[in-house]
Amino acid sequence: MKKLRRFLTVLLFINFSWGMATGMEPLNFWLVMANGTAVIGLAVDEMEEKRWKH
Repeated sequence: MKKLRRFLTVLLFINFSWGMATGMEPLNFWLVMANGTAVIGLAVDEMEEKRWKH
């Protein structure tokens, strides 16, 4: 799951940078928002797993 989060974080950075360079079209904006939500969700899930292991 950590590798997936890293991949999505890199994709988010690239997507955001591309959007800033081209004027952030609506499709790119929604892709950034969806990707950001997925990254946050995975991070929270990892934190919960780590919390319940102890």
